Amino acid sequence: MIDLKLTSNGKFDNLKFPEIQEYKGEQFFEISIIDCDLNGPIFFDCKFNNCVFSNCNFSNARFFSDTTFAHCRFEKCDFRSVGMQNSGFDTCTFEKCDMRGTNLDNAKWRLSEIKNCNFRDISLHSWNWIDCKFSGILRDVKFIGKNNSKLKLDFSKSKFDCVEFFDCDISECIPPEAKNHYFINDVLGKIKNSDSVLDNKNPNVKKIVQCRLNGLSGMRKYIFNVESLRKVEDEEVADALMEVFSIKSV
Repeated sequence: MIDLKLTSNGKFDNLKFPEIQEYKGEQFFEISIIDCDLNGPIFFDCKFNNCVFSNCNFSNARFFSDTTFAHCRFEKCDFRSVGMQNSGFDTCTFEKCDMRGTNLDNAKWRLSEIKNCNFRDISLHSWNWIDCKFSGILRDVKFIGKNNSKLKLDFSKSKFDCVEFFDCDISECIPPEAKNHYFINDVLGKIKNSDSVLDNKNPNVKKIVQCRLNGLSGMRKYIFNVESLRKVEDEEVADALMEVFSIKSV
């Protein structure tokens, strides 16, 4: 593989870009990059339009100072440990990308589609996500709002596994269509009235359930995946939680 520099309208296949290379204020149109290693470049205030990235390694790359992507597609790309602070993604598609460890501080996402991407153990700020669509499994992700900030996302084709919403208003979100998913509209109200359900439970079960409810107390609304719940909790605990939230046994 050889070293080279990105240019518009270029097609790059199975190439390695220099690890320490800066791009400032540049615009890139209709680039096709396949099986390339972009591990390390730094982009300042750059614009990408109608570009395709497939099976690329972006790990340790940096996108700073309002670097934006519009109508771009990313397939099977590795974004682990990438810095995306203050970058923007408008009408983009991400499919089967690894986003673990990515710094998304103030990165804006609008009208974009996220398909089967790994955001595991990442906190996503609600105000940075506008009218986006998630599909596939969404695992171990936290959406964090501020002052019950509104979140408007389409989760209809997704499946939740330990997805949490803190201080977010998810009333305008489209919940998953997959079976075993239940939208809870008043989490705090259910928790407040939980004593009537828990008073006749085994003391150990009651203690565990109360602990779980404390963890949910920061969420006003919630979407339960009962299948996931039953995988991680003892049967009696899962049944008690479902009773607290008026979820029918499945």
